[in-house]
Amino acid sequence: MSAGYRIAGYVAPDASGTETPAAGSLPHGATTASGAASGASWGAPSASGLANVDIRAQVRARSQATVSAEVGGVLITLLPEGRRFDKGHVLARLDCSLFVAQRDKSRVEVSAAQLQFKAQERLAQLEAGSKTDLALARNAVERLQSELRIMETQVSKCTIAAPFNGVVGENLQQNHQFVQPGQALMVVLDDGGYEIEFLAPSTWLRRIAPGDEVSILVDELGLSIKAQVLRTGTRVDPVSQSVKVVAQLLNPPAKLKAGMSGRVAMATPTPP
Repeated sequence: MSAGYRIAGYVAPDASGTETPAAGSLPHGATTASGAASGASWGAPSASGLANVDIRAQVRARSQATVSAEVGGVLITLLPEGRRFDKGHVLARLDCSLFVAQRDKSRVEVSAAQLQFKAQERLAQLEAGSKTDLALARNAVERLQSELRIMETQVSKCTIAAPFNGVVGENLQQNHQFVQPGQALMVVLDDGGYEIEFLAPSTWLRRIAPGDEVSILVDELGLSIKAQVLRTGTRVDPVSQSVKVVAQLLNPPAKLKAGMSGRVAMATPTPP
């Protein structure tokens, strides 16, 4: 076996163990492992005395969110899985008949309190009313206006809008179900960009930095896709002597999906 690391349960493969990707046209930035621009096999030493150490990584969406209900109610609208949406588009809607009725009631009460306040204000101008009655009428208006704002907020929570452009990854509830406040409804993904996250040997910290290039050979597609390091973890795991690395995929193919995985390769010093 060629020289390489055995760290955190990962072993660099022999050059003879290179997988052969499926044939077909490749998008810009994606190549087969055997057709990489460097011309070197995965795991083979380079002319500079370095070895390509490859470890496992998982593809994830640039942004992901679990959308939850902020108020309780019956689901009347829920976008299906796989449906694309723009930021601000309605993802889910709850039946808010009760909240709407309470809001309308609060509006009527505010209007009545405002009339009462104006009457007390007029009496005070004519010096026919007490200052206490005027103050109480003013406080009543302010209290009812606050209650109205609460009801309007509750009504607004019945409609859940998309936080970004993306796609529905998974529905956790179904239409016509009653959901409780805080209950998760769906998972949404921003598939406009993808990242990979992996645990690298801590020795990589001597030469890896944001902006460096790595490659991932995606198992499901049989394609090697280039990625650029965004950041490294702030601590090293003392047991596995590994550090978390996040990299952004460059020109990912359209058929790439979050959750796919593969092997990451980057030139690192060959151990003695």
